[in-house]
Amino acid sequence: MASKRVASNSRKPFSPNWRNILFVIPSHLIGLTAYPLYVWLGGGFAWVDLAIFLGMYSLSALGICIGYHRGFTHRAFSSNAIVRFIGLFGGAAAGEGSALSWCSDHRRHHQNEDTDEDPYNVKRGFWWAHMGWMLGSPTTTEFSNVKDLAENRMIKNQSDYYIVWFALSSFVLPTVVGALFDRALAGLLCGGFLRLFCINHATFFINSWAHYFGSQTYSIRCTARDSWILAFLTWGEGWHNYHHRFPFDYRNGPRTYDWDPGKWMIYGFSKLGWCWNLKQTPEVEILKAKMETAKLKEPAVASPLLTDLEAKVLKAYQNWNQMHLSWNQGDMVNKVLQSREWKSSRRALKQARKDFFKLYFKWKREFEMGLRTQIRA
Repeated sequence: MASKRVASNSRKPFSPNWRNILFVIPSHLIGLTAYPLYVWLGGGFAWVDLAIFLGMYSLSALGICIGYHRGFTHRAFSSNAIVRFIGLFGGAAAGEGSALSWCSDHRRHHQNEDTDEDPYNVKRGFWWAHMGWMLGSPTTTEFSNVKDLAENRMIKNQSDYYIVWFALSSFVLPTVVGALFDRALAGLLCGGFLRLFCINHATFFINSWAHYFGSQTYSIRCTARDSWILAFLTWGEGWHNYHHRFPFDYRNGPRTYDWDPGKWMIYGFSKLGWCWNLKQTPEVEILKAKMETAKLKEPAVASPLLTDLEAKVLKAYQNWNQMHLSWNQGDMVNKVLQSREWKSSRRALKQARKDFFKLYFKWKREFEMGLRTQIRA
């Protein structure tokens, strides 16, 4: 008889998930104590231990960031088998379940953010969002929302044989690398268990910390916030407010200077021909989101000039959006023909974008002046 399919949620009281508890508690205890004890009892510290730790941490972060999260969950880009393998192997090394289970939960998180149907609903508390949901609710086995992923043979194989993928990537690999330098046990304890503890909590903080602390520049519709600290720890995943506003963007940090190694890696892979169809939110859409959010956060900042400018900005946005949609529909055919219409359309689209930017920054200056006046008053 087939086992009942379940999907994790935050509706039910805490019910111990013994499989996860019996894995998490021992692995955490070993991760926190084993390597320090090894060093103290005579094993000593070697710089190669740190190198293995950082290499394994980067592999895990890369697997979650560009594999499980942006690549598989949000389909922010398409990739070849090499990138998919890196994502699956690195993701398995993080010890957070198979890609199917992880992505299924994360798609529910976005679809039902901050509600009882959200598996790691932060409104149930910091601890629940951080680890409680994983230890106190059933592991997801209902994958109807990831049918597109289940059709991929490599992803399906990783799900079916996850324990093998996890053991090889998380423990065997750092042990073998350590053995090359006569540090096999150090490689296992530092690059395996200690690194597993660290990458787990860095990732868990995205569900907890990044919904409590940080800025909300792009949206206040949900609790997600941007945190540069978490961005540093998770290869760019900490720009969480932006991500919840534009989840299908291959970038989590949209600005050039935002620390987001994940986007740089994806972009680099695209130059090798390993990734393509990179989805990127137009800057006009981003600025419109920032304007709407600023207004909602500071509704008292108002003036006839601001109201008039806002109407002009929205009109300019609608004009750009209409041209942008038309451009996308006819771009390929017209570009091949290099017709006068194509060149004219391109000039018109650029001008529409320029008009929007001019009006937006005029509105922004007026808004910031009004905000300063309000603060002084």
